[in-house]
This record gives sequence, structure tokens and C-alpha cells, in this order.
Amino acid sequence: MGCDRHRADGEFVTLRSIRMDLWVNFSANSRTDHRNRELLVAGDPQGGIRFWDSSSGRSVRKFVDARRRAASFACSVDETKLAVGNTDGTVSLWSVSPRQLLHRFDAHGSEVIGVCFIDGGKKLATVAEHEPIRIWEAEGGTKLRELEIVDDVVTCLASNHEGKLLLAGTDGGRVMSWDATSFSEMANIQHGSAATCNIVFNQDETRVFISDGTNQIAVFRPHDLSRLMVLKARSNVSAIGIDGTDTPLVSGAAEGAMEREFVENTVKSEA
Repeated sequence: MGCDRHRADGEFVTLRSIRMDLWVNFSANSRTDHRNRELLVAGDPQGGIRFWDSSSGRSVRKFVDARRRAASFACSVDETKLAVGNTDGTVSLWSVSPRQLLHRFDAHGSEVIGVCFIDGGKKLATVAEHEPIRIWEAEGGTKLRELEIVDDVVTCLASNHEGKLLLAGTDGGRVMSWDATSFSEMANIQHGSAATCNIVFNQDETRVFISDGTNQIAVFRPHDLSRLMVLKARSNVSAIGIDGTDTPLVSGAAEGAMEREFVENTVKSEA
């Protein structure tokens, strides 16, 4: 499919930039942790979730479920909960501080490759390969509905901060968006011919960064998915994150390293 999520060389599963008051406590309001650091949350090759100091590149905390391997994860809108899609098809909902498992439910028959909070954090969207996108009550794990994708296989999911917009990428290079309350389709574009690997919103949600495993990252408007520009990285991109200044950070497919200053040049918008 062109989008490896677990590699022995240290590739990140997914990457998101947040600020924290404490190592173990997400904070929606604070801009720094107690050491004035910006932290990143990333999946590691052993199936855990790590917190990284984005300035030093050092791991400062590891979040592990000893019985399961994480394949995907998402933070709630208030950043007090963590939803984890596991390789065994289950989804775990955790309280971050204190670290406590709230509940776990069977979501799919195989690895949950995408999970995100939608509708203000009241619902979860999940997906596994060759299965429809499923919508769940976040608190109880009750299935509410399914979104069938014809012809393509969904490879990744994303939502904006408030969870009002749901995006999905496919192995055929398509990207689709839905209103996350009514689930009416808002846009459906052909991004490229390769599988869509990453969909990430910037901090103010005016742009969406989309990659397909090559060294190019396309930038779109979120609601109509109109293209704004194309960014070029030094190597093929396997994961994307956004830091506090809206600078993309990437993990290279070959090296497994995170880069901050990755953009070599910018192809200006066709719009």
C-alpha cells in the first residue's frame, strides 16, 4: 500500500504537535510545559506512544499498553483523553492524567490504522484496511454508523481540532471530506496516483498537509480541498507533524529521523 506504519528503524507511526503543563498531562490552554518545552506525541516501532521534546529530539515519556501494540492514536479536543487504535482491532480510550483506561472495545477485524475524535469529541471515527469507516460513541463504544468507500481502500483518517470535519485518504490517491455531524460529503479529489499516507491540519486549521510517501507534501484548503502549494522534502516522507509555529516536521521513510527544516523549495499555488 506504500504507507508502512511500523518499521524496525524507528519510523514514527503518526505525529502531532501539542503543548503540555506536565509530562503526563495534556493541556488545551497552556502553551508550554513546566520546563518551557514544546512536546510532540508520536508512535514508536515497539507499539508504544512517546512524548518528545521537539527542540532536543529527546524522548521524555513513553505511554505503553503492555498487552497491545498501538497502530494509531488521537487526542480529544480538550486533550485530556487519548484514543488508541490497536493492531488487534480494538480501540482503547485513556484518561491521560491520571493515566487510566476508561474502556476498550472491538472496532475492526484487523489493525486499526486510523482513529480520530469528531463532533466535539463526542464520537470516534476508526478504520481498518478493506473495512468501512466506522463511527462510534466515544464514551460507550456504541457503533453509530458506517461510511462505505467504493473502489478504494482507506489508508488514513484525520479531523480538525473541533472535530467538525472528517477527512480520509485512500490507496488510490483520493482524499475525501465529510461534515462530521451530518456526514454529508463536502469534497472528493484525486490527490495523486500513490496511496495517501498522511493528512495533518495546521494549528489554525486554514491548511491541510497531505503526503503520499514521496518527498512532496501538498497543501490544501480544508473545506473544498483546493490545492494551495506543494512542499518538497529532502527525502521521502513517512509521517508529518506540525509544530507551534506551523512549521511541518517530517519523518523520513529511509532514515526514520524527524526533521524540522525540511523544505527545500516551494511550488506556488495554482489557485
